[in-house]
Amino acid sequence: MAPISMPNALSVSSPRTVAALDIGSSRITCMIAEVGDTGAMEVIGIGTYRAKGIRAGQIVDMDLVRYCILQAVSAAEKSAEMQIKEVHVSLSSSQVRSTLLPVEMPLRGETIEARHIQQLTAFARKAVLGQAPQSKVEVSTPSLHVMHTIPLEFVVDGEGGISDPCGMLGTTLGTPCHVISTSLSSFTNLARCLENCHLVMRSASIASLAAAHACLTDDERELGTTLIDLGGGTTSMVVYSGDKPCYTEVLPIGGRSITSDIANVLPTTLLHAERLKLSFGRAFIQPGDERSIIEAPTSADPQTAEQRKISVSFLNQIIQARVEEIFEMVAQRLENPQIARYAGRRVVLTGGGALLPGIKDEACRVLQKEVRIGRPFNMGGILESAGPEWATAAGLLKAGLPKHRTPKAPPLAEPVLDQPGARSAWHPIRKLFGI
Repeated sequence: MAPISMPNALSVSSPRTVAALDIGSSRITCMIAEVGDTGAMEVIGIGTYRAKGIRAGQIVDMDLVRYCILQAVSAAEKSAEMQIKEVHVSLSSSQVRSTLLPVEMPLRGETIEARHIQQLTAFARKAVLGQAPQSKVEVSTPSLHVMHTIPLEFVVDGEGGISDPCGMLGTTLGTPCHVISTSLSSFTNLARCLENCHLVMRSASIASLAAAHACLTDDERELGTTLIDLGGGTTSMVVYSGDKPCYTEVLPIGGRSITSDIANVLPTTLLHAERLKLSFGRAFIQPGDERSIIEAPTSADPQTAEQRKISVSFLNQIIQARVEEIFEMVAQRLENPQIARYAGRRVVLTGGGALLPGIKDEACRVLQKEVRIGRPFNMGGILESAGPEWATAAGLLKAGLPKHRTPKAPPLAEPVLDQPGARSAWHPIRKLFGI
């Protein structure tokens, strides 16, 4: 007798399916896409759920986060009519850190292959984790997890500026390696939370790097651009130059800080503060705002709450103060001469915070740079015309596209860390982190 199929059963995802899970402090988004024969993606399912149990990118309640993830994933699966088992995940913890390590290895007259590059990046990971015996540079703490290891350029026999050394001959190969790491406990808690949801983490990326995959053009990556992802609990930034991320940081401040400011100053509830921000808020004060009067309840109880009348000008004064503080914190990082040389004159804003009216103009004023709102491009299906709030999830999908995997190779000559006082072809880049 033939088996009876359930009418509402979901099909299991295929190798052509890619799923992203953007875990933010305010919202959790699950996005499912299918990859065609040409490599083009079509988004077939999206699910969102308000985030609970996360503060400044850190999980503070595992059960709440698990519940929210399951709700977002379930909604996406229902939309796509497909069940997923693996996800590419974003991380927005304020404990993310960047380290730049110049690493060099002897070649013994060999032709440079992909395995040599793998050996260099593997050694840089070990150095950050404190596992490299030759390391004399204090760069590590005992509880780190390395998320990304990115060679910024390659140096063959002292000649720098090489983007792909494969096939070249030389006696030494080196690279200034940008290593992005985070707290081991934060990463482990996230992995365990996904495991409790019966999901496998295929990869993890910080929010700004994922958003850059979706929103930056080739010229912006090459010429120097700062992408700022304005999240609910954190603000994540990445500086791109030469088609590589040269600097990353996550600031423990975001859209929730604006909502809290409104709730505390008026005073009112967080719920009504969020509604006021979304309904009347702007990143700066406009002429005529003083004459626009709105009401805000002083408590959550409708029986006892008094309606306080305030001007829109007063509301936007609160918002502008916090927005200005966020961009001033970013500006302080970018004003470092060793970072400014790579940051260029361009800024791209993504994340839910980029939807705040007037935020582009305020960013222009504070940062003194050309600013645009970043939106995912080359995304088909239901995400064909998407806003900046979808940038991270869309970038996770793009980064999760199937790639050719290089087979494992036997061990090579052990690389060494370039010493801090030594001169090299990448000496100006090394100054970026003062090493």
